[in-house]
Amino acid sequence: MLEEVASHGFIVVGINHPHVAAVVRYPDRHIIKTSYKQRAKNAQGKAQLINLNAQDISFVLNKINELESAKDDFWNHADLSKIGIMGHSFGGRTATKVIHQDSRIKCGINMDGGAQNEDLAEQLAKPFMFMIAEKSFLYNENFPAYASETKPFLDRINELANAENSNTKVQTIKDIGHSGFIDTPLQLNATMIMRLVAWFKPSLLDGSARMVSDIHVNVVLPNIVKFFDENLKNKNDTIAK
Repeated sequence: MLEEVASHGFIVVGINHPHVAAVVRYPDRHIIKTSYKQRAKNAQGKAQLINLNAQDISFVLNKINELESAKDDFWNHADLSKIGIMGHSFGGRTATKVIHQDSRIKCGINMDGGAQNEDLAEQLAKPFMFMIAEKSFLYNENFPAYASETKPFLDRINELANAENSNTKVQTIKDIGHSGFIDTPLQLNATMIMRLVAWFKPSLLDGSARMVSDIHVNVVLPNIVKFFDENLKNKNDTIAK
């Protein structure tokens, strides 16, 4: 995904957030390891972590601004007036948080991530797209938090999207699950052995590796590029269906 976005002329910066990523190594060689069991599980812990992640993003942008001001050979040629953000799952929640907090970020995408209630209290002031996976476990009525979190979230983003002069867009991607936005389907479609793995463990993708890979390449990626082209480059092309 990042390669695809970069191939269209965007500079892509990825962040490994401490206490979210499995391993983060700092310049002084200090390492923070976080297992899945160690990650925040309750609402308060998640909210704190989302706020910290948003601060991480602003910190990175500050450092990039410093490099630009120092006439860095690379960053001195970047247009830092046109910055977008995207995130998947927990990263999507973080994207929805930081776009409120950092004026340098002009638009954003939340891929199957939900959002904190306070981040949807008012209409988003900047262009923002929520990409929803039709088969995501998050939107299954049997999901434990469906009634308390998922349904109110879906109702609210659709309300925002349908409002007059809305900056919010909601796009549901058919026939994919939560992992359809990341590189997993491409990896599972790479070889016959990996396709067999996906076949015997269908919960990995909520569909065949080949089908989900096709949707990822021909629908998900073009829509992401289209959104950033439209909102950062002022290009207007037809969105992929």
